[in-house]
Amino acid sequence: MRNPLLRAWLAYLQKDASALGAADVSLVFPYRLETLPVLTWAAQQNNHWSWTYLRALNLWAFDRLPKPERLLTPLGNTPDAAAFYVSRAHLVEKAGGDPEPDLKRAETLAGTDRTVRIPLIQHYQKQARWSDALAASARARQQFPKDFNLALLHVRSRCCPSSARLRRLRLLNVTRVLPQALARNASDVRAGVWLLRWPATTPADGQTLTTQFDLGPRVARAPWRGQALRPEGG
Repeated sequence: MRNPLLRAWLAYLQKDASALGAADVSLVFPYRLETLPVLTWAAQQNNHWSWTYLRALNLWAFDRLPKPERLLTPLGNTPDAAAFYVSRAHLVEKAGGDPEPDLKRAETLAGTDRTVRIPLIQHYQKQARWSDALAASARARQQFPKDFNLALLHVRSRCCPSSARLRRLRLLNVTRVLPQALARNASDVRAGVWLLRWPATTPADGQTLTTQFDLGPRVARAPWRGQALRPEGG
C-alpha cells in the first residue's frame, strides 16, 4: 500500500506496527484532526524519520507551533527528501533561526524537482545577498532553462547595482509567461527593470531615482500591469 496515511490507519486499527515500514512522503500533506493520533502512534512505533515528519506536518496544519520544529530538529541530516528540509527551514525561520543550511541541503537533494530550489533563491533575495541569489538562480535555470518562474527569479537576482541592466531586459524579452500565471509578478519585474534602466537623477531629498522603487507592489499602476509578458499565442 503506497499511500502512507492509509497504511498508518490500517496499522493503527490492527495495532500492527510491522505494517508501517518507511513512508514515501512525496505529496503527502496530513491535515485532519483525526489523523493526528494515528501519526503520533506511528512515530512512536517506528523510528523512521518519515513518520515523525508526517506527524510534524499534521501539527503544523493546526498551527501548533513550535512543536513541529522541535520534532524535526533532532532528525539532523538523516532524511533524504528535499521537501523535509524546505519545511524545516520554514519552521526554523519562523522560530528566529537561520534557514540557510536546510535550504542548501534541499537544493542538493532536489533532483528534478524545481520547486524546492526556489526557497533558497528567495531567501538570498530577501537578505539582499544578490551574488548568492544570482548563483542559485543560475544553477536552477541551468537545469530548467525554459521555466518562466525561474527566469523571473533570475531577473530579480540581477536587480542589484552591479548587475548588467541590458541582460535583464534580454532575458525578459525571451521569457514567456502564460496569462494569469505570474503575469502580475512578471509585469512588476519588467516595470522595475525599466525604471532601473533610466539614468539616475537626484531629487530634492538627495536619493537617486533607482533607490526609490521596489520591484514588488510599490511599482504601482504601471500601464502594462496585469498583462502577461509575451503570452502564448500572443
